[in-house]
Amino acid sequence: MSKPERILKKMIERIEECSKSWVMPWHQTNFSMPISIKGHEYQGLNSIWLWMCKDMRGYSSNQWGTFQQWKSIGGNLGGQSASAYDQYILQPNIKVDDDNPENNYKYFKSWAVFNRDQVKGLEDIKEDQPFETVYSIDNNTRHAINTYISLTKAIIQHKGDRAYYRPSTDIINMPDVDKFKDELYYYSTVLHELSHWSGAKHRLNRNFSRKRKDYAFEELIAEMTSAFISAQLGIASQPTEECITYMKSWIEAMKEQPKILWDAISHAKDSMNYCNNLQQLNQKKVA
Repeated sequence: MSKPERILKKMIERIEECSKSWVMPWHQTNFSMPISIKGHEYQGLNSIWLWMCKDMRGYSSNQWGTFQQWKSIGGNLGGQSASAYDQYILQPNIKVDDDNPENNYKYFKSWAVFNRDQVKGLEDIKEDQPFETVYSIDNNTRHAINTYISLTKAIIQHKGDRAYYRPSTDIINMPDVDKFKDELYYYSTVLHELSHWSGAKHRLNRNFSRKRKDYAFEELIAEMTSAFISAQLGIASQPTEECITYMKSWIEAMKEQPKILWDAISHAKDSMNYCNNLQQLNQKKVA
């Protein structure tokens, strides 16, 4: 079994295990975006896998690096092996045959990474922590989240008791915040619906078929998008009603076709990046 196949298998096993408590792994603990020793955020499948590794191994740090990267700043791994835990990050590549394009094929490069907690000799080197994940909303956090949502320019109306995105009107409908358990559940749901909004035909053009299988897949994308953006904003992602409704069908589909998980994460990454790009674009217009 290849490294990508092993990692997907372990991710699906972890998702199934967490589902017994009616949550997903990204709802489990203090999850800001995992960062490399060089300061960049891991994205997509790598971020979710490193979240899971952090949770399963009980690491407190959110910083990761290769053997050589830790060694370059004086770190000592004491003979530890990343392969024991399948702590790898993956990068898809395409092998191109210019003479025979039909022979092109996709493959993955992989790098073993270690959590800062596994490294000795770094006592005098301060770890950069951009923020701690918050489990309640203060005024500054509320302002940051509302600004993020506002800069997407999505139209959001508040009425009734159902949260949904309607493609025909291109409007997100949300119940008032006091209809939710707390503000974290409210904002997790807004970000979930914002993912659906980003998938509209004139945006990322995802499949909005009402067939149960397709609908469940779109809900998985939205749930992961909400988790990614929540991590960026430093708030704890909470399970939405859709997450609880479709959890069982997600797991069944993933076990049958593990690639479904990879595809959902890829779409969620695209959705997050689409919303992030709108931040810069619309901020410039305001300025």
